[in-house]
Amino acid sequence: MSDQQDLLDLLGEIKAVPKEQIKQYDMPVGIYLHECENLHIRASVDLPELTAVGMAAELLAKLLPNTGALRTAQSNWEELNTVRDEAKEAWKAEWPAFLEFRNDLIDHMEFAYRNNEALLKKLTAIKQGDSHADAIQDMANLSVFGKANLAPLETINYNVTLVDKAAEEADKMSGLLGPLTVICMWMTKLKWFATKLTPY
Repeated sequence: MSDQQDLLDLLGEIKAVPKEQIKQYDMPVGIYLHECENLHIRASVDLPELTAVGMAAELLAKLLPNTGALRTAQSNWEELNTVRDEAKEAWKAEWPAFLEFRNDLIDHMEFAYRNNEALLKKLTAIKQGDSHADAIQDMANLSVFGKANLAPLETINYNVTLVDKAAEEADKMSGLLGPLTVICMWMTKLKWFATKLTPY
């Protein structure tokens, strides 16, 4: 049976381990896995003596599948860690230019709409919030808002094609942020599974 299948087969048991029974270990997972495999070999040789002193034989039968499940959970976590790091780098590379574009668009709109209190209030409402997701939504909102109010932008000779570009940039950055958020969520879940399996 594959390590992946071991993980799938044990998933129900892993999820059922109460939080208070989860123990943190300082030993690196790779060393822990090696120790488990060595323990299985030694215990298999000494199984008659171990069962004679009260060790349940099914503990030994569970050791290798649990080790395989832990190895798979750890491998999946390490792969997601690599993917997350790559996604973070892509995000870091794009974010400064995106933020500069957003701020520039806001500055031009504030100037173009300076004589229209109602438009300035709408613009102020769009600008609220300070998270990455807020900035992305701001950009999408600015695009729609700008398209609905193009005349003042044209009056100040603003390149109105940038209003459409704002929607494209929002879409692009959303495509970077969404997977990064999901990856981080899955990494937390996989690490949690690995932690549950370690003392198992």
